Amino acid sequence: MIMVIGLLVLMAVSIVTSIASLFDQLNERSASQATLRQFETRIARQPETTKLLKLKPEDYRLPVTSASLAAADLQKRMSTAFAANGGTVLSTEIIPNDASDSPPRVGLSVGFIIDEAALQAALYIIETARPAIAIDGVTLRPMPQPDAATTAPKLQGNLSVSALWMSDRP
Repeated sequence: MIMVIGLLVLMAVSIVTSIASLFDQLNERSASQATLRQFETRIARQPETTKLLKLKPEDYRLPVTSASLAAADLQKRMSTAFAANGGTVLSTEIIPNDASDSPPRVGLSVGFIIDEAALQAALYIIETARPAIAIDGVTLRPMPQPDAATTAPKLQGNLSVSALWMSDRP
């Protein structure tokens, strides 16, 4: 009998502790949500954010009106970004997208060779470009170096990018 009472008391303490823990988690979540709302309010008041909220389609879409022109524009932007940093574009391939995408999107797979140190600069140019270009995936492979002491390490890679383009359809 005493064991049963002891077991019941132990279970009651365990239940009370669990309930107290749940209330603590609920309070933490409420505090986190309040902090998030404060940050969202502060961000909305920033002039840079206000400017971003007033973007026009030209600010985030390639200025072309067909998929083939969009792919050519994206290819040119990739070649420029890599060439500006001493890289070489080896190949490009258009990645088919769903024709019903709205707004329409064009994808491109780019094979390249670039110095390890210059890769970050090239990716920065691509990511910060206007209109926006999304980097969907990167695959890198080190290349054998004939004289590793005198040459910067080179990487061979493949980059998948995509961008939105203008369209007459809604």
